[in-house]
Amino acid sequence: MCDCYDEPCKVCGKLIPFHLGDYDTPRLEIAVICGKCQIPDRSFMEKNYCVWEDDGLGNIKVFSLTKRAWENHEMNCPNTGKCDLVGEFKSGKPKPMQISTTHICKIVKPKRLKRMLRPEN
Repeated sequence: MCDCYDEPCKVCGKLIPFHLGDYDTPRLEIAVICGKCQIPDRSFMEKNYCVWEDDGLGNIKVFSLTKRAWENHEMNCPNTGKCDLVGEFKSGKPKPMQISTTHICKIVKPKRLKRMLRPEN
């Protein structure tokens, strides 16, 4: 069983369909920022978070406020049915965690993977 509900963006209040996997994470242990809003202050950057890309909602940031929430971060995601996990960040470090290409292939569509791995001009 999962907890599916509408989670408000912590900045603008826009409701985002959300899914918490297996009731392992209480609702108060995550914070969500919609794709149109910026991270409001440094206190958020001190938390582990992941970024989910959704074609209609943009890059949704999901902050894990507890260790338990971070352990379940791959199951705690927007419930739009069309989003991809595109980044995982640990404790405010500006660079994403090192994840293998194999792991990326499992969570990113092949076309998007080519764009991510393409060298910048």
